Amino acid sequence: MNFIMQIDSNHEVSSVLNRSPRGNELSHYDSKRNDPQQTVYGVVALRHDLGGSRQVLILEGTSMAGTEAAADFVLEDGSLLPFLNKIRRPDGSIPYFEVLLQSASLDGNASQSKIVAYRTSQD
Repeated sequence: MNFIMQIDSNHEVSSVLNRSPRGNELSHYDSKRNDPQQTVYGVVALRHDLGGSRQVLILEGTSMAGTEAAADFVLEDGSLLPFLNKIRRPDGSIPYFEVLLQSASLDGNASQSKIVAYRTSQD
């Protein structure tokens, strides 16, 4: 995967590492416990399983709110469908993908998220 979660308990920072930044993307996206903006990140990834025979949908976040942002992205047609239409192949199939989402934690819940970066299997 390109977007990897990392936790630094000593500095109270959860980060998403971007293994191959492109354009204006950052090499890491930090979610700090004492951030007044309470920025959180979520990752949604459709990948093959370790055996390569099945598909796996992965939802993860830098916090519960970050994971909620990932779940909301998948469960809300207004978020997921435009993204799937954007990455859809000419034959109509959907490639494997990873999406990095940014949101804010409002009382422990995710607010509206936005796509920060994504990758598909054709990248």
